[in-house]
Amino acid sequence: MLNDEFSKVDIAYNKLKDDIINVKLQPLMQLKIKWIKEQYDFGTTPLREALNRLESENFVTLKANIGFIVSDVSIDELVDLLKTKALLRLQLLKESMQFGDIQWESKVVASHYLLSREKSPASEKCTFEEYVRWMHAYDAFNDILISAGRSIWCTRFNQKVTEHIRRQARALMIIMPDSEQHDFSTVMMKSPALRTLYDLDMYTKMKDAVLDRKINDVTSLLNTKTDLIIAAYSEMNKQ
Repeated sequence: MLNDEFSKVDIAYNKLKDDIINVKLQPLMQLKIKWIKEQYDFGTTPLREALNRLESENFVTLKANIGFIVSDVSIDELVDLLKTKALLRLQLLKESMQFGDIQWESKVVASHYLLSREKSPASEKCTFEEYVRWMHAYDAFNDILISAGRSIWCTRFNQKVTEHIRRQARALMIIMPDSEQHDFSTVMMKSPALRTLYDLDMYTKMKDAVLDRKINDVTSLLNTKTDLIIAAYSEMNKQ
């Protein structure tokens, strides 16, 4: 019975977290117990446990006299998260370069090749479906780069920070005042920083620097990437 309750809590937690990260549950939305029970068919006990876990991870906030709400987002918080992620990734990249063997190297090369075969979002004719495929290949490439790292906690924190970055980024795109920014091709063409981010050249340089164990080049490329992401959101806010 106890294990069954834990299972129900996990199911509720994962479903709610996924919907928060994907902004199906939007920032500052009030999460009334009765409404969630009706929408998700969760029991009261596992639901409250799931919400408490989400609060401990800063996905939801408990407000006096209000209850649970989805945590807010902001450009400042996104910038803080991006800088934190850069520090974690740098440590994991250092470890991967130190401990990575020939099998790891072959995976880095293969994942970069698969990324190169996808149409870049920097292309004016890239569809949203092609963008999604590129993002999957991009995520796989970045995961392989740090996969030889040995710090369990850096890996865990990197995963958590990445989840918050994706929620913040998606939410900020949705709540931007200009509806034109919701159009994929328009956003791509109006943001020089985004076009640079989606160009294969940056990731080819990263692949080469990592495989050659050039830590200074890796650090510089990682910092440049972080600055470009921050610049992209600044550009989109000004459009």
